[in-house]
Amino acid sequence: MYFSEVISPGVTNSRVYFDNLGRAVRKEQDSWNGEILEKDINYDLIDGTLTSKTIPQFVSNSDPAEIISYTYDDFFRTKSINHPHSGITTFDDFALDPTNNNYYKTSTTHDGKSKTSWANKAGELVKAQDDGGQLLYSYNNQGLQKNVTVGGTVMASFEYDPVDGSQTKLIDANAGTTNYTYNAYGQLTSQSDAKGTTTLQYNNYNDLISRTDPLGTTQYTYVQSGNGLNQIESISHTNGTLEEFEYNNYSQLVKYIKTIEGQVYEFTYSYDLYGRSLTKEYPSGFGISYEYTPEGYLKAVRSLADNSIIWHGLDMNDKGVYTSIAKGDGITSSFSLDDSGLPDVYTGGVGMDYDFDANNGNLDKVTNTSNSHYEEFGFDNLDRLKVMTLDGNTTNAQSISYTSNGNITKKGEITNYTYSSSKPNAIIGVKNLDQSISQNEQNITYNALQQPSSILEDTYELQLIYGSDGQRITSKLLQNGTLKRTRTYLGDYEKQEFHNQNKTQELHYIAGGDGLAAIYVIENGVGNMYYTYTDYLGSILKITDNSGSAVAEQSFDAWGRRRNASNWSYNNIASLPDWLYRGYTGHEHYEEFALINMNGRMYDPVLGRMLSVDNYVQNNTNTQNFNRYTYALNNPLKYSDPSGEIRISFGNVSNWNFRKFTDGYNKFHRIGMTVGLIYGSIVTGGYIAGLAIPFANTAAIIGGSIVASGGNQVLSGGRSDFEVSFGAGSYNFDNGEFGYLGKNGNSTIENFGYGLGAFANLSDAYGIYKGAFGKSISEVELKSDNHSSLYDKDGNSILDVGIKKARRQVADNPKEAISGSLELSVDYRNHQNRIGEEVPRSIFYRRQSINNVQIDKISAYKNKLEMSGKGYGLLRIFGGCNINCTGGASMALLNAGVFNIPIAVPGILSLQMYARQYSYLSHFLTNTPLY
Repeated sequence: MYFSEVISPGVTNSRVYFDNLGRAVRKEQDSWNGEILEKDINYDLIDGTLTSKTIPQFVSNSDPAEIISYTYDDFFRTKSINHPHSGITTFDDFALDPTNNNYYKTSTTHDGKSKTSWANKAGELVKAQDDGGQLLYSYNNQGLQKNVTVGGTVMASFEYDPVDGSQTKLIDANAGTTNYTYNAYGQLTSQSDAKGTTTLQYNNYNDLISRTDPLGTTQYTYVQSGNGLNQIESISHTNGTLEEFEYNNYSQLVKYIKTIEGQVYEFTYSYDLYGRSLTKEYPSGFGISYEYTPEGYLKAVRSLADNSIIWHGLDMNDKGVYTSIAKGDGITSSFSLDDSGLPDVYTGGVGMDYDFDANNGNLDKVTNTSNSHYEEFGFDNLDRLKVMTLDGNTTNAQSISYTSNGNITKKGEITNYTYSSSKPNAIIGVKNLDQSISQNEQNITYNALQQPSSILEDTYELQLIYGSDGQRITSKLLQNGTLKRTRTYLGDYEKQEFHNQNKTQELHYIAGGDGLAAIYVIENGVGNMYYTYTDYLGSILKITDNSGSAVAEQSFDAWGRRRNASNWSYNNIASLPDWLYRGYTGHEHYEEFALINMNGRMYDPVLGRMLSVDNYVQNNTNTQNFNRYTYALNNPLKYSDPSGEIRISFGNVSNWNFRKFTDGYNKFHRIGMTVGLIYGSIVTGGYIAGLAIPFANTAAIIGGSIVASGGNQVLSGGRSDFEVSFGAGSYNFDNGEFGYLGKNGNSTIENFGYGLGAFANLSDAYGIYKGAFGKSISEVELKSDNHSSLYDKDGNSILDVGIKKARRQVADNPKEAISGSLELSVDYRNHQNRIGEEVPRSIFYRRQSINNVQIDKISAYKNKLEMSGKGYGLLRIFGGCNINCTGGASMALLNAGVFNIPIAVPGILSLQMYARQYSYLSHFLTNTPLY
């Protein structure tokens, strides 16, 4: 047995032990406060199949490790999985259905829920069945999906380009028809539907530079030189919104400026040596700082003004979940999980006792230990919420009924849900027995992106304005035509203005390691910190002040309807501070309209339905997923919907995108952490690649992949593998497998990633060979147009091969140029034509930095070239008498220790330098760290 250890400052260290066959048999990883997590892996002695693995636990834990075991059929296909908490899931062998010559397979959980799928001989899924009915799939002669039918209704049809197979049309039963067009490079250039057309334009480097839709035009610009090269520099919209980005020399975002309705909002950021967030300052001037453990976990969040604690992590379990935290109000909270890793008991700020079913993740019962109220829940075979019972009172229990496709037909006292004949999941009427729905008429207007732009009810009107990313930037509430309130939204900073009270509030939503921790409110210049306590879904239940006294309490039923926080009834609901307008799952409530804005869509918690269609179908083998008005698959206790478009649970989801242009965020959930992880990985790789050390590019790939893969494993609770890339190959420390360029089964994108890594390895080896790490190491800049030249970091020309000015008049004849008869100059000035006239740069103009260059050897090559007597020619023959601009730059770089393949075409040389500069991104092509 042998082991491999990865040690990297600022991130988690790990060790993997291997048997004599090179298979990983034990994995160890440093955790909170130096505790070591371990997991054992066992294989069959004869056939080598995985037979069991243990659930990770601390080495100090003396309890026997819990085991997940596997069995297989004669063809080594998984037959069963036995999990210590969720029981046994069985998989039947593929069998031939004699009625249609298709193969089918059934999976059954231990509680009897089964799902069957059928595939034709080409391996295409043609039918799936669950308790909601059947799904049928048809394909065209290209093997592309043509129709999806659910319960006899065609829910979606697709049309494609007959040549390249790109999707040209989507016909959806709820959303109507959408058309798509593409350019010659396969990039989407337009999308049109009943609301209008959206068009996109790209530059020659495939960057999006313009997007025009019925709401206006968005323009994108990119950094052309200096810090943040090629990253987004500005985003402007015809509605006056402007976003500006500034970077440091590691391409980390250090300043973000957004202008809305003439008001400028500025955020500033700083980072530590490992690329982690160190400080953040908001437009108000308020700021926070972050502290980390030696293992890289977030330990504390403090106020920049006085260094006071806002959030402090005290302990973490073996699943990477904080189990004890303290806040600036003096309250220490504890969280425990049950054996299956689901929430169990919360104490401290709020007292909640949860009883989850480990078999399916459904919440059976919740008890508020502060007021002793409890609620019980029941579910059907499709995991849809079926009944809610408060304090054991079955007489007043609320029952919910559904059709097979997920349409609600009854919810408590709301009955007779009626649906459109043309849109099978859109509500057109209900019977309101208890008058829980307002009797006032409510009118909602939608914009071209299917987002609500105005809501009218009684004397109130709400106007919503959106930015370039499709997210709301302002909302304006009018009463009897008079502007009453304006809210401005900038991520975790919001501003609220009450125009009839001369009152302005600035809200700062501060996250700790376990979610939203506090809200810092500045009202008319006076700031106060309020501490938040949420449930497992992120709903804000309690607010305290600095002394720990309760300022406000909220309660919501399973569907998000407000209720009395003391007795959980729908009566006598206490008023709240006017800055506390977020509640259910962290979303914004519009009390004047009894609606919740879930970013992507508007939600009615009384009806339990979204008011517009979802843009995604996340699982196209589940009958319930095609009901695009459903909230959280009708199980709001198991899923939440942070963006209004993609539900999340305790695990991962896969998405089927029905709308090309969507963007959502949730500042309180893990997606921001994942994006930050990817960003941190890129920053780490970019930082290492810029160091003047041997094998810098290879080290950058290794470092970036450690941050991405190791961090992703922490975020996923150990569900993702730890894999380190080193260029032309990679190693998975969990399964003991190597990946490499050209490996059987690699996708095209994987081989491209390994190829990019191989170029980095070759570049490093060549640099070592040429001794490119001496005292004369510097950074140079390659300028590529129709001409290539080299400059030092101060912008001074160091090599510019061209034709001597005295001979340029005769260079109008290309044949003469090709012949090599023109006189060579190494100080030619770019952007002049053959007779010395200035010409504009071409659309292919690019400037790029090249590091670890022996600049003295470029000077030596320049002198050698001047003395060589070579001529200038459009064709470069290295062993012959002529050379051109790109040939000169290429040979100079080769002499200076920068590997490149000497092809004398400006674009090819530029492409090779980009491959060298960004080779540390190869890990994301071979092992994308999203889970």
